[in-house]
Amino acid sequence: MSKSILLIRVSTEQQDLAQQTEKVKAEAIKDGFTESNIIILEDKESAVKLSEEERNGLNKLKWHIEHDDISCVYAYEISRISRQPSTLYSIRDYLIKHHVQLIILNPYMKMLNDDGTLSSTANIFFGIFSSMAENEGYIRKARMARGRAKAKSLGRHTGGQVPIGYSINKDKKYVIDEEGAEIVRRIFNDYISGVSIRTIVKTLQKEGWRRNTSEHTLTNSVFKILHREYYCGDNAHPQIISREIFDAADNKCKDARVYIKNPNNNALLKGLLRDKETNHLMSAKYTTNQYICKRYGNVSISIDFIDMIVCGVAREWYNIIYVVKADEFREQIKGQIATQDNIIKTMEQNITDNQDKIDRIEERYIMGKINKEKADYLEKDTWDKMNYYKATLGEAKLKKQELENKLREDKTKTDSIREILNDVVEDIKLSRQSKHIAIIEIRNKYTGELRTIKANTLRKEILNIDIKTIPTLQPPK
Repeated sequence: MSKSILLIRVSTEQQDLAQQTEKVKAEAIKDGFTESNIIILEDKESAVKLSEEERNGLNKLKWHIEHDDISCVYAYEISRISRQPSTLYSIRDYLIKHHVQLIILNPYMKMLNDDGTLSSTANIFFGIFSSMAENEGYIRKARMARGRAKAKSLGRHTGGQVPIGYSINKDKKYVIDEEGAEIVRRIFNDYISGVSIRTIVKTLQKEGWRRNTSEHTLTNSVFKILHREYYCGDNAHPQIISREIFDAADNKCKDARVYIKNPNNNALLKGLLRDKETNHLMSAKYTTNQYICKRYGNVSISIDFIDMIVCGVAREWYNIIYVVKADEFREQIKGQIATQDNIIKTMEQNITDNQDKIDRIEERYIMGKINKEKADYLEKDTWDKMNYYKATLGEAKLKKQELENKLREDKTKTDSIREILNDVVEDIKLSRQSKHIAIIEIRNKYTGELRTIKANTLRKEILNIDIKTIPTLQPPK
């Protein structure tokens, strides 16, 4: 009888291998495998920091598949294989190539049909689950940020370097450090009185402040101190300077155009997600972890949840275009290049013909065969056509260059989710069927496919996926 592999992985010593193994093993036995034909691969290693080649568990998995009669691989979650999408798709394709079934317990997914072909449903959910695995890291960061924000609201130190002028007491709260606070007051007062930032730094260094730090680094530090409003006092930080002193320094910075720019909104779906009813773009509000429609505010959805869904769909589309149908896609791009070549050739000939026509008009006018009014009219008409041909020629050359660049790109190596989203997703529309039921419509930029996903935003689960007929694959514009 063929054998099965249980792929068990935890990333920290605190996580329990035995508990995970017990659950996966029970599933394999339920499917008919016995103790004697179950191979257990247990490892404690990172699925983010290590590449596919560095993962000990994946190397063992491949060795057994190539040397034993393996028919099925079990894993508790898809993240137990890897959190890196490129690794997940590589292992998936490796298992398909060797006709090995993959079964994921949570959420449940069976990769192959009974005839050994890839299940279309599994293919869709594989993309979503792989995105979930990757986005767990983002979600943890968001939770930590919210936790830090809550701790900060309670006036507690939330980690990181303690600002100059403060120290931390046993209750993890900020208290004034008089030695550092005096330096902060001096920086503000000197700057207001007209001393430059560089002079302030040089003077402080001569007096022994951070003598071993470079002048450039200290200049940046002083620059940032002048913009830290918490020195005026807030819920977490005791007051070191007055509001009047801070405002005076801030106004002086603005007059000198010395200021810290606000960071850009780095939301993944920025510029893509719209409220379907109003067609207005939605923006990310990180304090509530929601995408919202600012103009109306009546449509919102969890950032983590919709990012997970859209990223999964985008990765699936990206894989189809640049891996599964890569050859077809490249041939179509070559056809588009040939079309641009024809346009370029035609426009160049038209420009030459019209230049000859202008010469003949001028010759006829000189010989007295046409009057000046007629010559001016014919020349203007010919120059209008000439300008059109030149503009079309420029556009065709630019389009050809863009297409040639796409042929040279190795898109299979791309692992940036932001790049993938911008490449394959045309737009995303969000609407609400009820308070907790959202309808998410995602349109493919290349194929025109419309993927409609019905989801319960309270339980964070997908209820239904509808796919409209996919037109013939077209290369990007």
